[in-house]
This record gives sequence, C-alpha cells and structure tokens, in this order.
Amino acid sequence: MAGNYTCEATNTFYDNTQGVGRSTTYLDVHFEPTVQRSHFSDEVEADIGVNATLVCVMSASPSPTFVWQKDGQQITTSSEETIEGTETTSKLIVAFVTKEDYGDYVSTATNYVSEDQCRIKLVGRRGVSAGGIAGIVFGLLIVIGVALALGYYWYRRRKNSPEQTEEQGTSLGSELKHIGKDNDEDKGHY
Repeated sequence: MAGNYTCEATNTFYDNTQGVGRSTTYLDVHFEPTVQRSHFSDEVEADIGVNATLVCVMSASPSPTFVWQKDGQQITTSSEETIEGTETTSKLIVAFVTKEDYGDYVSTATNYVSEDQCRIKLVGRRGVSAGGIAGIVFGLLIVIGVALALGYYWYRRRKNSPEQTEEQGTSLGSELKHIGKDNDEDKGHY
C-alpha cells in the first residue's frame, strides 16, 4: 500500500493547446493490527518433552510490536522459551514442553493506531504418542523376558534335581497323584 503515487491532469485550453500537470507524492496508509486467522492455529498440540511453536500473524502498518503472555504474565526469551519474529509475525517456541506449559497463551500486537490479540491454547497430544507406544512395547518385552527366564530357571532346576526315591514319588503339589516306580497300574500318559 505504501509507495509513490502520481497524479496527472490534462487540460485543453481555448486555443486547442494542451497542458499537462503532474505531481508525485509518497503515501503510507497506517492501520491497526488485525489477526490473520487463516495463517495460524487457535490450538497447538504437543507431547511432553518436544518443542512447540505458537504462531501469531497480524496485518498492520506500521509494523506492530508483539508481547506474549501466559496466565497474565509476560513471557521473555529464556532457555525454555524463545520469541522470534518478522514485521507481522511472532513465534513463541516452547522448548521441551512440560505439563506446566499447557494452557492459554496470548500474543498482543500493538502499533500507535490500536492493538489486536492472538489467543492460542497449548494442549497435550490426544491419543497415544510414539513414545507411549514404545514404552508399552518395551514393557511387554520385559514381561516376556522375565517369564521366559523364570520358565527356564524352573526347567533347569527340575532337570538337575536328584532322582527321587520310590517311596517319595514325584510331588508337584497336593492335587497330583503319587506315581511309583515299576507300578503297572501307574503306566500311561500323563
């Protein structure tokens, strides 16, 4: 919108001669910041431990200044949060999201004409994350490994135990039948 504009006027005088007048001037139209909703999301999903980027896009002239807030407190650049931007865009990068980072964020864009705000909610990702699935698979592998190790341990223990005498028989519990050596009555499949 801002730029050099030229106005040209042509006139024919009474004696059929023509006159031309030309004037050029610089014009800069100033207007208030206005949220460009099609360029950002009202809600950003992020898993715990990953980075989240919240973006606010405004149309304004002159360019606005941006201020980010969470819970009414102004956010400044730190090791956990970085603010980047261009003339009409501001990005808040939340590093290594924690549960405490979830909530409502407000970016206020201001120029001398007026101000406008972007409101963005940072939420946890819905559903099971890749990290959650990996944790479940890892847990199942541990359970299977422990079960196999215990099974092998009991198998080796039974295999290496001394032969039991005929009087003792084999006892795996109170429900099992006493099986003696060379007793025709006890022959068969068990």
